Amino acid sequence: MAAGVKVICTECDFTTEAWSDGNPYYLDEHGVKRYAYHPSSEADLCVAVDTPYICMKCAHEFNVDSAAPTRRCPECNFGQISSLWRLAGKTCPRCKSGEIVVSGSMIS
Repeated sequence: MAAGVKVICTECDFTTEAWSDGNPYYLDEHGVKRYAYHPSSEADLCVAVDTPYICMKCAHEFNVDSAAPTRRCPECNFGQISSLWRLAGKTCPRCKSGEIVVSGSMIS
């Protein structure tokens, strides 16, 4: 079972959703990533997870692959990034003045 949250900024229009299990994937016969979201019959095939992250400087959203992790933003090379799942309570990366709060929860 995957838990999800909707996070929003208290000052600007930034909002996003995040899931506890990220985006698990497997590689098909051509080596192409195929996502197996919960619930999925292909979940047992998964070999890694793409986790949604955001840059705390430029607010660029991107995936961090557990098979080839990074600690820097691919857009601006800043070294302070955060998983969307762990964004609550932090200063908004977009407006830099609001706080990110959990607005709701979801279960898949």
